[in-house]
Amino acid sequence: MGSKRFFLLILLCNSFAFCAKAQMDTSHVEIWGLPKGYSEVSYMQFLNEKKVTPCMQDLKEFGYKEATVIGLEELRLVVLRANPVYNFSPPAKKQKIYPPKKVIDLLYFGINNDEINFVKQGYFDFLNKDSAEINKSISVYQQYGLLVNKEKVYERFDLIRSLDSSDKDSCLNFLKLSDEARMKSAALLGYVSQARSKDDMLVLFPFLLDFTIGDEANTYLTRYLNRVGLNASDWQQHHNMFVLTLNCPDPFRATSLMELYQKENHCKRYAEQILKEGNLTIVEILKSRRRELDELRTKTTNFLSYLTDQKFGNDYNAWLSYLGKRTKSLSVTSKIKTPRIG
Repeated sequence: MGSKRFFLLILLCNSFAFCAKAQMDTSHVEIWGLPKGYSEVSYMQFLNEKKVTPCMQDLKEFGYKEATVIGLEELRLVVLRANPVYNFSPPAKKQKIYPPKKVIDLLYFGINNDEINFVKQGYFDFLNKDSAEINKSISVYQQYGLLVNKEKVYERFDLIRSLDSSDKDSCLNFLKLSDEARMKSAALLGYVSQARSKDDMLVLFPFLLDFTIGDEANTYLTRYLNRVGLNASDWQQHHNMFVLTLNCPDPFRATSLMELYQKENHCKRYAEQILKEGNLTIVEILKSRRRELDELRTKTTNFLSYLTDQKFGNDYNAWLSYLGKRTKSLSVTSKIKTPRIG
C-alpha cells in the first residue's frame, strides 16, 4: 500500500488544484474525531456552509489548524486530530539556520520533480545496491506516466552519498527549527546520507510526527529498520518514543510501524503501554467504516493479535470492547507525556 499511496498522492495533488470550489459530501469523505454534538452528515454540512473544500490548504485557511486530509482513491479521509507534540531537549534556540546549500542543490537542481521523488523513495535501495528493486520502481513510475532518467538518478545518488559528514548536524538542527517543507525535505535526505549507525537513524523517529516530512521520514526509517531490525536494547531505551509515534494521526504511518514492530518479539514486552498510551490511531482505524480502509483495519487487527494473543480476527467491535476494558479510553484532546531527545 505504501508505494501505491505515494503515487496516488502525487496524482491527487494535481486533482486538488481543480476542486477549489468543490464541496464535500459523505459519499466520498470519512471524518475521524467528530466534535461532540455532530454527526458526520451535520458536520459535513457545517463545513460546506463555511465553503471548506477537501483540500488540506483550504481547511487550514479556514482555521482548522489541526486538521489533515489524506487522499485515497475515491475517498478523502479527514482527520481532525493534531499530531502529538514532540519536545526536543535541550530546546533548540530560535535562530535563522539553513541546511547546507549543496544539499539543496543536489536534490533540486538539474532534475525534474518525478526524479526528485524517485531519489527520496529509492535512496536506501541504492545504498544496499539493490538494482533489481530500483529497476522495479522505475517501471512503476513509468506505468504512472512519470519521467525518470535512470542514469541521471544514479548520478544523483552518488553525489548525495559523497556529501561531507560535517553537514549532518546542521541538517538535523534545520529539521528541528524550520517549517519550510521543501528545504526540510532536502535537509532530511542530507542527514540520512550521512547516517552511519542505527542510533543515527533512530534520531529521526520524532519526525514521523512532522506534517511536512513525516511520510519521507517514515520511508527512510522503515526501509532501514526492515533490514537492520530493532532489538531489546532499542526498545528498552526508546520505548516511549516508539509508542508515541503510533499515535500519529496518519494511519498509513501508524500501520507501517505496526508491521515493523511485529517483525520481532521485543515489542510484546511493552504491550500494556501500547494498549494504554499508543491506542489513539488504533481506535480510529477500528472505528472506520469505508471499504477503502479495509487494508488498514486488517493490519491493525493483525498487530493487536500479535500483541495480545487474542483471536477476535476482524470483529472490530470485539477489539474495541477489549481495548476499552484494558484501559481507560483517551480522548483525542488528552495530553500525552512526551519523551525528549537530545
